[in-house]
Amino acid sequence: MRSTKNRRAVVVGIVLVLGLLIFAVGILTLGGQKHSFSSSFTLQAIFKDVNGLQKGNNIWYSGVKVGTIRSVGFSPAAEVVVTMSVDETVQRFIHRDALAKVGTDGLIGNRIIVLFGGSPTAPLVADGDTLMVESASGLDGMMDTLKQNNRNLLAITTSFRKLSDDLVMGKGTVGKLLTQDDLANTLQDALTALQHAAKSAESLTAHLDRFSQRLSTPGSFSNDLVSDTLVFHKLRESATDVKAAAANIQAATEKLNDPNSPLGLLLRDSAAAANLRSTLHNLNSGTDKFDEDMEAMQHNFLLRGFFKKKKQQGATLPASK
Repeated sequence: MRSTKNRRAVVVGIVLVLGLLIFAVGILTLGGQKHSFSSSFTLQAIFKDVNGLQKGNNIWYSGVKVGTIRSVGFSPAAEVVVTMSVDETVQRFIHRDALAKVGTDGLIGNRIIVLFGGSPTAPLVADGDTLMVESASGLDGMMDTLKQNNRNLLAITTSFRKLSDDLVMGKGTVGKLLTQDDLANTLQDALTALQHAAKSAESLTAHLDRFSQRLSTPGSFSNDLVSDTLVFHKLRESATDVKAAAANIQAATEKLNDPNSPLGLLLRDSAAAANLRSTLHNLNSGTDKFDEDMEAMQHNFLLRGFFKKKKQQGATLPASK
């Protein structure tokens, strides 16, 4: 009997020891997860909405768990004050201009606080500091965004459906083009004309290219005209001479139009012109009479021998009529 009782006592002792060991391991494990046995410091963040954040939720920094939520309460301004217990080992990495936001551990997991940002030039955080926050869109915001996207998608689908119906019914330019053969033929003719115009433009470009090659051919007149400064100088001198001749003609024309000049007087004064005409007539008449007198003198018997002698000597006598 005694051996049986002793055996039971040993078994009970072993069970108790094992239970105590399991209890201690559990406490140590939970304490390690909650950082209950490590040194920590306190940070705060003030949110307008924490979207279900609770005491004991985790804190993450750069994807690493660095602490837990110590408390969630309200401020006098009805804002949510979140007090965080952060491991001291990461204090040297967090700066005062870092931000805090409410996130989710996985797609539908527990709410967490995510610390991020901060510039290296800013001072490090101290115990009791309050971090700036960034509002994070919760599940409701995501659903609102999805609803808005669905409405936009519905509007786009409706517009595409209306557009396809209009095309099938032949509305608009594209619809007429798809349904009316005449418009398609007209467009085909226009494209053909455009192709002809393109070929003509290509031919014109080829002619211009050949013309430019001729201009650049050494020894041609066009090349000399373009590149030879001597030819251009001669042309300039010729143009100057033509300009001077035109100026002289202009001056002569002005003299003809001047009533004080002799030519202008003859052209404009009818009396002077009549006198000049009468003078010329008298000269012609006097010449005729002189010729008649010389003819008579040649036939005079007193002077006939004289004129005959002169004629033999080769003297030039007035021709007898």
